Amino acid sequence: MISTKINNRNSIDILDAYQITNSTWIDVRCPREFSKGHFTTALNIPLFNDDEYQEIGETYKQMGQETATEMGLKYASKSSAIIIKQISSLNLENMIIYCARGGMRSKGFQLLLDNAGYSSSRVNKGYKAIRLHTLSSFNVKREILIVAGSTGTGKTELLQQMKKDGHNVIDLENLANHRGSAFGDLGLPDQSTQQQFENDLSYDWLHTDKNKRVFIESESRRIGRVVIPDDMWKQMLNGIYLKIDMDIERRIKNLIKDYGHYSKNDLGVRIHRISKKLGGQNTKMALNFLEKNDLGKLCELLLGSYYDKMYNVAYENRESKKTIIPVTNESNEQIIKNILNRI
Repeated sequence: MISTKINNRNSIDILDAYQITNSTWIDVRCPREFSKGHFTTALNIPLFNDDEYQEIGETYKQMGQETATEMGLKYASKSSAIIIKQISSLNLENMIIYCARGGMRSKGFQLLLDNAGYSSSRVNKGYKAIRLHTLSSFNVKREILIVAGSTGTGKTELLQQMKKDGHNVIDLENLANHRGSAFGDLGLPDQSTQQQFENDLSYDWLHTDKNKRVFIESESRRIGRVVIPDDMWKQMLNGIYLKIDMDIERRIKNLIKDYGHYSKNDLGVRIHRISKKLGGQNTKMALNFLEKNDLGKLCELLLGSYYDKMYNVAYENRESKKTIIPVTNESNEQIIKNILNRI
């Protein structure tokens, strides 16, 4: 473990940076770069704004490094007072800073902090090193237990409770900002980029207890617009598959609780998204049930004609060890106990 006291203008490798406790990560890249992907807990305190960074880049291509550097120094000088004021107001300690590749921007930012009397550490190779570490982290072998079950089983709620109880849980739907179905984006903010999903997933993956099993909800590889990284997906495919076997009536109640408060228009849009897979007649019937506000019949139709069929195919194709957890009237707490007892 590295000392939590960071020397002025110190430069460290990414693995050492991850070992520093009680640290604050600062991304000094422009907001556009930060939005595409950043270290999960990082604050964005940019040395240049988007327009300035673009202008410096164009100047570098057209007029060379010296002219671009002079322009960068001018813009950095202009923003220095604002940066120091922001740092001071946040009362930050153990600052770890990075730019795109650990070059001019992070060095300049670090010098600015140094001159103002703040200690910091700069990540060698910057965000590039963070990305390499992110992708390699999914090679870390863990014992994975996949919590599965047909649509409406309440798997997310079960896993959230398990996490509160102290179990290792990776909540893919929360990280993806999507519930994984045609209705999965309802009521949720826009999804992050693929890069940010991977960064956040890696952060959670590395911060779970390495001596305990990891529980993950059964998902398709694609969750909305983001995709589970290949190395992580392979481990999930090899995980023990715990299927919660729940009757359709209880699943329908769960679905109405989760989705019944959304507008008819929002639900109708999602029904149209799967109309080709539902078929023309089923789509017409589903929209008719929706118009009549007969959500029970709507859920029964969608489950029977689409979602359950899709799940059953995936279940049959599953090659890893499979265990069934039968559910009748058990509470969520009892279902969790049964899961833990079964494994």
